[in-house]
Formats: sequence, structure tokens, C-alpha cells
Amino acid sequence: MRKAAKLLSMGALLFGAVGCATSAAVPEPVTPLVRPDCRNDACREDAVNAFRRGVEEMRKADAASSGWTEETCRVVASLFTDAARSQSITLEAQYNAAIVYERCDDVSAARGVYQAILAEKPSFYQARGRLARIDVDPAYGGDVDAAIRELTRAVEDASYRDPEALVELGRLQMRRNNVLKDSDGPSDFVRARKNFMRALVASDGFMPAVNQLALYYLESAKRAAGTSSATVSRGKAAAVLDERALDLALLVASQGIKRAPNDPSLHNTLGLVLVELGDLTKAARQFDEARKLDKRFFEAHMNFASVNMMFRGFHAAEGAYRSAVALHPDDYDARLGLALSLRGQIDGDPNPEVKLAEAEKEIEKAKSLVPARPEAYFNHAILVQEYRGRGEGQEREKALEHALQLYGEFVSRAKGKAEFAETVDDVVAVPAKPESECMTSASRADKACKRGRLLDVRDMLQFTRESSEPQAKLIQ
Repeated sequence: MRKAAKLLSMGALLFGAVGCATSAAVPEPVTPLVRPDCRNDACREDAVNAFRRGVEEMRKADAASSGWTEETCRVVASLFTDAARSQSITLEAQYNAAIVYERCDDVSAARGVYQAILAEKPSFYQARGRLARIDVDPAYGGDVDAAIRELTRAVEDASYRDPEALVELGRLQMRRNNVLKDSDGPSDFVRARKNFMRALVASDGFMPAVNQLALYYLESAKRAAGTSSATVSRGKAAAVLDERALDLALLVASQGIKRAPNDPSLHNTLGLVLVELGDLTKAARQFDEARKLDKRFFEAHMNFASVNMMFRGFHAAEGAYRSAVALHPDDYDARLGLALSLRGQIDGDPNPEVKLAEAEKEIEKAKSLVPARPEAYFNHAILVQEYRGRGEGQEREKALEHALQLYGEFVSRAKGKAEFAETVDDVVAVPAKPESECMTSASRADKACKRGRLLDVRDMLQFTRESSEPQAKLIQ
């Protein structure tokens, strides 16, 4: 019996945060210092003018549809480095230059500048906060505890008036999820909400704080249902969630969009809430709006694609996955998602062989990126079994042998991992009852009658070989 093709790994939606740089070290666009600290009119006029021009050019680049080009990066950074020559505003200008480096994906250069600023002035809390956000990236150590300590010092040095540092501190506390009590609260989760609220007290129009508060309530709803994870589930029924927390998430995200309709992160978050409410159509619209507002918003592309895959919108999903791959060519899930969206279009395509070949190419790329992950092997096995296996004679035989090998590769990587237990059973199951007791429609739900994919492929392979023998004799 032919089984329905099951897809692995494409049901997760990404929380994500929007930013100008694609580096994970920069979760939100950071605000530059808008004026130099000129006490007693000690600043040189030419340096102040360069500083102000730099701030204005940053705003233009952030708003431009072309984003930050190589030329823009060079020009704006030079304005701040020129301003830094004035001794009275050196640190402020250097700080803004470092922000430009982050905008332009030169995180290493930015990190060096922040370190130099803190060496000269340890109380420069903005630089401490930025450095902590960079250092939490695995490329720079990934020490979440250290980053939280540094951000805590930054918000204390700022007397809790720096909303960016407060939001990032809360975000990392949600990520760490420590349940140890301290003077600021009984757990990281409670402390995170407190810091998001502090950020809104410091600046009630700071949209990243609104966005993170909505995500906090969404995560709270999921925790109450026991479905908490780093990603959002595939549309769990809203009834099993904490409805009050989910309503708060919906309210905060919706109100945030009314205040800032062009904030892509809020549209992405509202999409996540709508998925949990089961309204996939509206969720897809929100994800689409987010990715239109920021074409570099990787998570929004992935979420739009994932939702479309849920209701077989393969063509729309393909476009979104291609956008995601263009941003992150080495992302495993983006490559695998693209392969599966192509696979979904094979049967209706006028050139199915082209779609099949491209799908296989993307799956091979995913396997090469993270060889230890099992999902690509499972989906490749299905692709080979159900499409390459449609041939005849030796071509069909080779395809089925290849499918067996791929299923074996999947099982070797997935066995013993709870998240793959059901799919492993789908592959390796051997019926405990004789075939005569498994012929009725009622027996389909009987686990003792379940046949794994390996048995089906072996039966098809045996039939192919037996059918080929008489034909070979006739040819002779």
C-alpha cells in the first residue's frame, strides 16, 4: 500500500527579529547617538557638522530601498571617523562608526571599536550593551551568562533608561530560561517581562519592546500548554493554550501595528500569534507583509513559506524559500524547504524532470551543510522512491536500492531521538500480525498491522527484479 508522503522539518516557524544586517549578533537595528556630548562648547564646528551629517546619512540609508550599499557604508563611516578626530567627541563618533560597521555586516570591526571605547571609558553603557549583543553570537563565544551580566551592568549604568539594552537583556533572559531566584525576580522569564516593561517606561514608543512583550505573552501561552520551544508549533489548537496570555499577545501585537504599521517585526509576531489561533490565511498575510517591508527579513520569508507549505501553496513557498536562500545560502532549513516546495510541484509541472533534478540538488546541498541531521535523508528517500522509482527495469531497480540506502541513512541518524521516533517507526515498522488479519479497513489503525516503508520498498524491489528476469530471457 502506498503511503502518503510525509515531510520532515518544515513545520517550525521562526520567532526572529528584523534587522539591517543578517548576522545573528544584531537582532534589532540599533539607534545611533544623535548628537555629540559637547560640554562647554568644546566641540569643533567641523567635527559636529560631520557627526550630524553622518546621523542624517544613516537615516537615509536605513530608509532606502537599496539598503546599505558598499559605497554608503564607506561614506557614512568616514563621516564619523572624521568627527572622531575632535578629541571632545571622539567616543561618540567612534560608537556611531561601529554601528555603521554593524549595519554593513562588518561585526568584527564593530566589536573592536566597542572594546576600545570601553577600555577608555567603562561607563559608556551603550557600547557595553552592543558588545554583549555581539558576544552572545557563537562566532564570538556564545556565552549567554556573560552577555546577561554585561547587559545588566549596562542597564544599571544607564539607570534603566536605555530601552535597547533592556529589551536585549529580557530577550536573552527568555532564551536562557534560568529558574534561579535573584533580587530582580524568581526566574528569568519573570525578569524578562519586567525588563520589557522597563523599556516601555523609558520609551513608550520603542517598538522592539512592544514586539518582545507580544512574544513574551505568546511564549507564556505555549508554556502553559507544555509546547514551549525555540520555535512556534504547527498550529496547535488554541484551546490547549493559555487563552488569556494568547489574547494579550494578540492585543499587544495588533496595537503595536496600529502605532507602527511599517514595523516588519510586529507583523511577523502577529503572524505567529495567528498561527496559534489556527488562522493560517491571516497569518500568511502578516508574514508576507513583514517580508515586503524588509526584504532582508529571513525569518519572515521562512515563516511565509512554512505556512504556505501547510496548505500546499508550493509555488508561493518556493518564492519565499528562494528569498531566504539568497540571504542565507548555507541555511539547512531554507535549502530543505526549497527542495520540498519544488517537490510539491513536480506532478503538475510541464517539465517534471527539471523540477525533480532541482529538488534533488537542493536536498544534496542541505545534506552537505549539516550531514548529521536526518531530515534531508528521509525526504530524499521519498523523492527517489516516488519519482525515480517510477521508471522500469534496471532504472527502477537502482532507484529503489538508492531509496533503501537513504532510509537506512535516515534511521542511523534519527534513531534514539524523541522528535523523530514516530517517523523512524514509519520507516522500520514490521507487522506483528499475519497479513490475513490485516486486510480489512479497520486494521489500518491497528499498530500490529503497520508496515514500514522499508518493507514496502523491498517488496517493490523484489517484484521489479522478478519481472525483469522473463524480459531478459526474451531479449536473449
